[in-house]
Amino acid sequence: MTKNYAGIDLGSNSCKIIICDENKNALCIKNTSTRLAEGMYKNNRITDEAIERCQKCFYDYRQLLDEHNVDTENVRAITTAACRTAENGADLVKLIYAE
Repeated sequence: MTKNYAGIDLGSNSCKIIICDENKNALCIKNTSTRLAEGMYKNNRITDEAIERCQKCFYDYRQLLDEHNVDTENVRAITTAACRTAENGADLVKLIYAE
């Protein structure tokens, strides 16, 4: 059985996923608008609406990972500076992991 791998990039405006097989052939590429940083700079917090959009996005991406038989150990995700510096950025990451 071949191993599949995924990379997820949560940016300030969109979240991207690429799923590849072990030969680096792209199996799935998707870009989803999450508008993570929208409204954040007023109080350095990610808004509840942005968190909901991110939750939905990662739920959808989890379905793609399952469809392409990607083990969680073969997934790498990175976040934008907006998520890393927001007062509640770590809370968002914990929420996504928990789900």
